[in-house]
Amino acid sequence: MAFNTRNPVGSTDPRDLYDNAANFDKLANGVDPFYTDRLGKLRHSFTGMEEDFNNAQDGRQEAFEDGEKQRNAAFYSGENQRNTAFTLSQQSQEDRFQAFLESSGYQDLGIYKAGIVLDALNKTFSYNGFYYHLKGGVALPYTTTGVWADESENFVLLGDDILRQDIASTSGNKGAYITGYRSRTVGARLDDSPSAKDYTSSGLAALLDTPTLVVMPDGYQNAALPDTYDALLDYTGQKVPLLNPYGEDGISDLMQVKRLMRGQIEASHVGSSRGVVGIEGYARGSGANGPGNADYALMMTLQKKGFSDGTAAVGEIDGMQMVIRQGGKDSDVCAGLFNVAHYGTGFNAIFEGQTSRIDPANSTITKQMQTQIGLVGNSEADKNGIAVGFHAVANTGVLDEGIRISDAGGVWNYFFRGVRGGVTTFLVDSYGQMTLADATGNTKTIGVDQNSFRILNHAKDKQLLVLADTGLMTLNGQMVAAEYRVNNVKVVGGRDTGWGAMTGTASKAAITTYEPTAAASTYTQTQMQNLMTAVQVLSRRVMAMDSMLRTHGLTD
Repeated sequence: MAFNTRNPVGSTDPRDLYDNAANFDKLANGVDPFYTDRLGKLRHSFTGMEEDFNNAQDGRQEAFEDGEKQRNAAFYSGENQRNTAFTLSQQSQEDRFQAFLESSGYQDLGIYKAGIVLDALNKTFSYNGFYYHLKGGVALPYTTTGVWADESENFVLLGDDILRQDIASTSGNKGAYITGYRSRTVGARLDDSPSAKDYTSSGLAALLDTPTLVVMPDGYQNAALPDTYDALLDYTGQKVPLLNPYGEDGISDLMQVKRLMRGQIEASHVGSSRGVVGIEGYARGSGANGPGNADYALMMTLQKKGFSDGTAAVGEIDGMQMVIRQGGKDSDVCAGLFNVAHYGTGFNAIFEGQTSRIDPANSTITKQMQTQIGLVGNSEADKNGIAVGFHAVANTGVLDEGIRISDAGGVWNYFFRGVRGGVTTFLVDSYGQMTLADATGNTKTIGVDQNSFRILNHAKDKQLLVLADTGLMTLNGQMVAAEYRVNNVKVVGGRDTGWGAMTGTASKAAITTYEPTAAASTYTQTQMQNLMTAVQVLSRRVMAMDSMLRTHGLTD
């Protein structure tokens, strides 16, 4: 691994010392005639110098042979012909080498293929993005065959292409393991957080000591994962389909995400809970209460572009969607389970939320409500206060309803039910009838039917009290009261006691009031008889009224 700092000559940087040592090795022991020093300049190796000397020696030998030919032409005519051919060959090689030296650079002949003629060591070509030149010692000119596997040993990588190839390598101690990061290599840093996609199934199984692990490939479209707890899919893309959310098996394009983690939970783990993904955190405390000071295990934000300036496009957005499907016999299912425990004092709840309507013209809140479920303590001043199952708070504006229950195609049998000690003490059905019960279960039902308010008995088969729209009240049974008033005027009070019962004959017959005549100085028999008859009729009417008062309980 070369650092290539390009520091000027005289550098004391240990990396330059490292590069100089490598370059000295190329100088002394390298097989290539040239190498690039740490400043990027092309240098002769000892091999190149030897080749230059040999070539120069060949030139001197040529001159010697020419002289010998002239001196011995007659005697050595046959030998002279052979020497001439040899000289011409050597001269051609020398000329090409001199041209190479003069150019002092490489000539690119394009992408590797059959028929490329390499007639000098500075002629290069590219293969799979890397540049190569002919290896020293291969006879020139050389023509490529186009079969890389057969002739690749005749070529060597050009310059830092070797380094680039090592950096791109995924084998051995190359790649990220030759690139530095602080006090270690990038590869060592990446090993701290391995990804499942970096391993084969068997490799990851060995790493995690889980022999049944199966790593699914990116883009795996089969909903049925292998029958093992350790099946795992982690896929990132522009469009990743989820399982069909509407009851059918398989993959559906109705729900898509950009990052998907899909797993499968093993069977038979009674006594412990299992999950596909887990998040665990530890909070040390911010120093103050309130959502703005809280620590969170998971934070999600989703904003519609242009939400605050009125330019947002139409379309629903939601913070979270959970789709759960259960099919096991006698098996429970729930979309969300929450377990909240407070070991100190202060407010705690299973759920707390706030929703607001904001006027975009001036960014003021026009309506706002806050809801809490399963809360204990309802204020900072009352940290150990009342425990409430559901709490709705109207913070701003005039709000309509704290609770609404309605149907849309289906029918509710009951809207509310309150149970204490196994007894339903409060029940409201979908027609608005309210049934109240005591601790023993004895009930009375209140409701409205046919424009009248009704109170029914325990069996709901008798109307105890009916109050019609006309104001007519019908009471079936006994009414117990200290007194009865009309327009706040007492008309009937409690029983007046001490009255003796009358005896004789009572009469409810119609009577004519007695009209007495002027009394004479002496009474006649007729006058006396008329007076006695009137007293008799009146006493009988009084007795009838006495019986009526006793019957209605006004007297004893």
